[in-house]
Amino acid sequence: LKGEFCDGLIISGMNQADISFLEQLDTEIPIILFNCESDEFPQVICDDSQSSASIVNLFVSRGHSNVSMVTPLIDAGGFNRHLLGFANGCASNNVETASVFFCEYSREGGQRSVDQLIRCGATAVYTTSYQIALGILQELQSRKIEVPQEMEIISINPIDSLPGDGDLITTLDIPVNEMISTALLMLIDLKNKKQIERRKLFPMNLIYRSTCPKRD
Repeated sequence: LKGEFCDGLIISGMNQADISFLEQLDTEIPIILFNCESDEFPQVICDDSQSSASIVNLFVSRGHSNVSMVTPLIDAGGFNRHLLGFANGCASNNVETASVFFCEYSREGGQRSVDQLIRCGATAVYTTSYQIALGILQELQSRKIEVPQEMEIISINPIDSLPGDGDLITTLDIPVNEMISTALLMLIDLKNKKQIERRKLFPMNLIYRSTCPKRD
């Protein structure tokens, strides 16, 4: 970050320790953070918290009183904001039973979380990983538990999907292309010593699929 051969950086995937380290560096290289929050650097960021709260609102509007969230135990801003939004959504809706389960960041982690979901009696689950959601769906199907009739599933969009996964899960769409384009324009403006907005917030839109189909 102190070299002469870098015109600018867009950095993503940082936890709070990484951000704290970055904020202490003495660098003149323009930096934009991608879906990470900092008081020091400009950022493009998803409205993860409000979007997650909206998922709880949707579940409640569909008659669910026992909702769960399954997420990997990762110290990263996006995951933390999703947790906060889920908690706020449950509190504002006075959800009767709300649970959060942590698992491995993998399809197998999702499969193993199903025992917990069944034990707590959840009828709707929100995950922060498409792979985890696929694992939950596959395990429910193997146990002859019908989706969405007996359990509805919503995840975030399949940025961690693999070839052949298909479009199976109802998802919150992360506007990745728009965020990247905006970050690049901000970086160019920084390089040219122009004033920029320090925080660009992007809403997430719900894409309905079979695991939580749209209702008229």
